Amino acid sequence: MRRLYLLLLLACYIAGCGLSQSEIKQREEYLYRAEVYYTNKKYMNSLQQLEYALKLDPECKRAHLSKGWALYYLSKYEGAEESFEKAFSLDDSDPWLHYGLGAVYYKKSLDSIQKISETIKKIEAGTSPQEKESLEKKWTGTLERYAKEKELWLNKSLAHLQKAIDIAPDIIDLHKLIGLNYIARGRTSYLKAIESIDHYLSLLDTEWQSMEEVKKAKELERIKIGIKQTEKERIDIVIENLQKNMRDNRQQYYTSQATAAECFYLLSLWEKEDSLRADIPPEKKHKHQKSMQLYAGKASDRLKSIIQAAPEMANHYRNLAGIAYLQGKPEEASKYLQEYLEQYPLADPQKRAQAKVQLEYWQKEKQE
Repeated sequence: MRRLYLLLLLACYIAGCGLSQSEIKQREEYLYRAEVYYTNKKYMNSLQQLEYALKLDPECKRAHLSKGWALYYLSKYEGAEESFEKAFSLDDSDPWLHYGLGAVYYKKSLDSIQKISETIKKIEAGTSPQEKESLEKKWTGTLERYAKEKELWLNKSLAHLQKAIDIAPDIIDLHKLIGLNYIARGRTSYLKAIESIDHYLSLLDTEWQSMEEVKKAKELERIKIGIKQTEKERIDIVIENLQKNMRDNRQQYYTSQATAAECFYLLSLWEKEDSLRADIPPEKKHKHQKSMQLYAGKASDRLKSIIQAAPEMANHYRNLAGIAYLQGKPEEASKYLQEYLEQYPLADPQKRAQAKVQLEYWQKEKQE
């Protein structure tokens, strides 16, 4: 996201709104310094330069936009929203403004979700049925308010994200954030979330292939006869940056693939829970069981593809074990845990201990 955003900054039209040439020059120096600090994730330093620029030119959209993103990465979402809104008032057609507002409203929805979780814990803290009932009556109104806030922020977020995509569909990370927005809405939106994440994965693949082609071309350029050493060094820097971006691309790919797998896994769990209800007819029970197997299989396929491409991601073996057990394949589940324990002796000690206990339980269950 930062890389694409910097391209936007470079493309911004430089205008002076009544400023003298020296003031325009000074403003651009501040903006350039802010951009350098932003690139290096020094957001406080970037903000300082942006404030200097805004003193010279309070109507500089570029400065307000940059300030919004710097505040966003400092987790100062109220300030970020204010800066984005100011820039929005100057130009409501900028996709990065819609993106910024969509991101801020999504963060606000997560805050509402956290408040819902904390309120539920207060209700469940009751030590008797009577106390829990009393607490539920006390906090029901609060829960409803937080639920409405969550829905409001998610709807506002999605509206801005979709507007940004309409304007600039090539901003890849928009699709990921839309997927996360749908996940935050709950079970009924999970399939839409997976659809958005899959589109994001497809765009990441396209981006990676493009970078691979450029890298190969640069490698051929580097070995040309008669090329100067200074040119070789310049090409080396380009190749190094490409390799870093390609690694980042794959990391994002595997992380999002795992997110989609988790969605399928949760869907399969919910289908299993529905199939165990005593009040449903046999045909519906069979339908839920069939859906459970379908979603579990999709989750398993995605995790297997990650392990094949990135075997160092050890936790996915444990996740595969859980999915296999859900599918009624205890032997396969035990095999994945055994592979995890054998192949990753340096994995998190607590997770290894949990895997050992789980494996022993399944083995004991099999013997019985």
